[in-house]
Amino acid sequence: MLKKILISVAMLFSFLDAKDDYQMGLGYQLGDTPLYLGGYLAARYDINHGEQEFDLDDVAVLLYGSFEKFDFLSEIEASDVTFEKEGKRDYDLANSTFHIERLYVTIPLKDDASVHFGKFNTDIGFWNQTPINVLHDTTTPPHIMTDLFPKLTTGIGYIKSINDNFSLSLALQHNHDIDDEFNNLFVKQHYNFSIKNTQDSYTWGVGGGYFKEKNDQSSTYATVGIQKEFEKWTLLSEVYSRVTDDAPSVPYDIYLQGTWHFKDKHDIAFRTETYNDEIEDSSDTVGLIGYTYRPYPFMAIKGEFEAHSIERLSHAVFSFSVIF
Repeated sequence: MLKKILISVAMLFSFLDAKDDYQMGLGYQLGDTPLYLGGYLAARYDINHGEQEFDLDDVAVLLYGSFEKFDFLSEIEASDVTFEKEGKRDYDLANSTFHIERLYVTIPLKDDASVHFGKFNTDIGFWNQTPINVLHDTTTPPHIMTDLFPKLTTGIGYIKSINDNFSLSLALQHNHDIDDEFNNLFVKQHYNFSIKNTQDSYTWGVGGGYFKEKNDQSSTYATVGIQKEFEKWTLLSEVYSRVTDDAPSVPYDIYLQGTWHFKDKHDIAFRTETYNDEIEDSSDTVGLIGYTYRPYPFMAIKGEFEAHSIERLSHAVFSFSVIF
């Protein structure tokens, strides 16, 4: 099975690369239509206390385009596709089902505003706005991406540029998700807002929301974050908090991440994080150091070590990711 997947990926790359008007990372235009076919792949090798696991962290196919009056994007994805050994030389797949991660249309409005309908990334914070592995500075995400707020919203979203610096985002969900088996939290209501201010070299933002899960447990959450660009550094910090109906205390998560662009195509990332998650009955302090090599803008090779105060969670991770 592994061999079949690798052959299929190689054939797809060869087919796309053979087209004179195709550029890696930019998708393939379908004839004379405004539609493009693309995707991304992320493979991960995880070592945890002597145990080793290889999986396809993300395998996704994208179909997107800009029409006269609206933009369209659809994405189907399989995540955490693990390889289970079957015999001496054969491997089989687990969790290989594809799901709808995103499916929405965006309609531009007057006065630098737009509205989108469907399933889209929740416009909260910084990390959640770059869901593709190759665009991140590390393979391992902060704990905040686990269960402090729904990463995806199915409903109506509104984005408004107030002026050259400020932007406002609002979203409303009063229904179940499209493909509600694919989200970090399974909700039937979700309302959120976000305000961001962008200057020459930094962006700060605040946001928050309310959601109700399928089991009728309701929560409110809030976040504040800042991203700062220097000549050789990028600093990113976010603070999240969530209050749940029956939680005995207030979960929180705070992290600070620095990325040193010490050489062209080469980065070193550092991250420290602490969180208290009463909902999952866990708290932890985390330190991470990682290295990223980007031979091309559409490709990343990463290695990192993440140390946890909960020793069994400490692990090393290596990954390869590409957009095509």
